[in-house]
Amino acid sequence: MRKKIFEILFLSLLVLGFNGIRQANGQTIFNDDFESPLYQQWTFPTAGGWQLLFNGSGNIDQHIDISHAVSDLQSLRLEGNSCWSAFAYHPITLPTKVTLQVNVYLDSNVSCGCGPTLAEFAFFNPSIGSAWGTGFGGVSFNCDGFIHGGDDGDINNGGSVKLMHYLPNNWYTIRIDLDMDNRVSSVYVNGALLSSGIKINPSVSGAPTGVVLCGGYSINNAVWYDDVCVLEMLTPSPTPPPTPIAATLSAGGFLHIPDLMYSTLINTINLWADMQSVSHCNPPDICFKVTSYGTN
Repeated sequence: MRKKIFEILFLSLLVLGFNGIRQANGQTIFNDDFESPLYQQWTFPTAGGWQLLFNGSGNIDQHIDISHAVSDLQSLRLEGNSCWSAFAYHPITLPTKVTLQVNVYLDSNVSCGCGPTLAEFAFFNPSIGSAWGTGFGGVSFNCDGFIHGGDDGDINNGGSVKLMHYLPNNWYTIRIDLDMDNRVSSVYVNGALLSSGIKINPSVSGAPTGVVLCGGYSINNAVWYDDVCVLEMLTPSPTPPPTPIAATLSAGGFLHIPDLMYSTLINTINLWADMQSVSHCNPPDICFKVTSYGTN
């Protein structure tokens, strides 16, 4: 039987911890952890100023939920269907330089519907652009298994920047820095800067008037949001330089990283690798099995 010869690829690995955002760097404009006594389980949080612009799989599926949460007990659950998203919008008066932080959880990665997004969130204006409104500096979790940063303010109808592979049943802390003066955005995942200078399409006019959280195009696939925070743009925290490592990428190969919590390959040469945690390592969360790899 002929054996494959695997390339030895010298890559960079970025270790991502749960360091989040130091909110002292920016004045809080809006915050919602979905724990308000005004919110009742199984109801949409209208009492907190949220508006259900599109109802996805139905009004009953868009509600305060206790299945998954980061802080305390409750989060906001949204669910779209194959061709109709759920949009939860909150109007906010925003400065031209602003930060959005949100925690996101998906319990599965299902096939694509009419669009690629399973979850999406952005600064938003419902009154401009298409009937769906217009996002600015959006981030999406797509059915290809990757987190994407929208480079034109409209992820579904334009290009996007592939940021990193994600795994269901994990919370991800996403930070979006939007600079409307220069019409660019930056994206952090779990405290690490993954992309900056993402351009907003010049054809997208106007400015955001709030934020939107979306359940995307899928069937029986919900998304949970928690600890939504909007701040004056934060001063970027220094990101430690990546540590060069030599890794053998192969189907069935293994990658051992000390003290690893989350990892992503820096995409300087358009390489990517899908890795899954394996239980027989000690400890299990610092060993990953390479399931596939390739070029973009």
